[in-house]
Amino acid sequence: MSKLHDLLLSADYRTAPWFAVLDGAQFDNLPDALREGKFIACSLYLDRGENNPEQVITAPHLVVLDETAHNPALRPPAEAVPALLDLIKDRPAAVFWQCPKGEDALFKHLRGINMVMYPKELLPPLDPEVEADSDEMTSTEEAAETHARVLFRHADADVMAQVGSSLTMPNQARLLGPASALLFQASAERGGLLSVVMDAGVPAAPGPLRLSEAELSSLDGSNAALSRARIETHLREVAPEYVDVVGSAGLSAVVQQAEQTGGALGIETEYGQGLWATLMLMTGGELANEPQVVDYVKDHSEGPDRAVEEILEQIGAASDEDWEAL
Repeated sequence: MSKLHDLLLSADYRTAPWFAVLDGAQFDNLPDALREGKFIACSLYLDRGENNPEQVITAPHLVVLDETAHNPALRPPAEAVPALLDLIKDRPAAVFWQCPKGEDALFKHLRGINMVMYPKELLPPLDPEVEADSDEMTSTEEAAETHARVLFRHADADVMAQVGSSLTMPNQARLLGPASALLFQASAERGGLLSVVMDAGVPAAPGPLRLSEAELSSLDGSNAALSRARIETHLREVAPEYVDVVGSAGLSAVVQQAEQTGGALGIETEYGQGLWATLMLMTGGELANEPQVVDYVKDHSEGPDRAVEEILEQIGAASDEDWEAL
């Protein structure tokens, strides 16, 4: 069995029970799957009669791991936990909460963090208004002026892996609320099995969970570092002969140079940055100094990603003489 399985079963469920919150967006139909698995679960979005099937299916659900707390004849954690982990499989689709105050307190808290306050200045220009309900979502006048409510995907283990390490201690305490610990299996590139433990000496930030620009900057930096690491891994796989020439330090320098020059060309996706980094590695960075190439990428009718794809296709089809001329 996995370490996550062992940790969930080693707890004293009488004094500090564990609960699971599953991300409906990562399942075909989570409500049906939970019903078929006979789990005790409830949606964290209230049904107010809209009958929106997408909202019902993709909603996060709180799942009880010690079913005997509801009925002594039902499944203990030793049976419910393996069944739930089998349902989750290898998806980063669950966050486990240890809450000594019990199910009702945790449910109320989780409903209150379905939405968080996000700096308006950092929102995309045409970002649509996200609607979700919350029992605790009140805000100060100041927050209303500087921040907007956005959906917080706290049931996604990868999201929690990023956010948990970026929050200030008061905001981390606000995130945990009545919980004493979090446990989640993020994807390998996000850190794998991670935990967050309550520091009893830190008071929680008041009001709704309100993210600061500094916290989001830290999160963006973490994302950028992970993206660079993924691109480096890709280059080691697709162009090992070039990586051998520049070495590890040189590879990192190439990827960072590609990030800077690619950004100036309008490349915004990690896919596009990976393609551009491949070209930069193969040409010793010289391609970024070619005016014809720069104009071609910036002005391509299908966008810079497609332009870089076409350049790589042309190089792949080039003769030895053509390649030597690069």
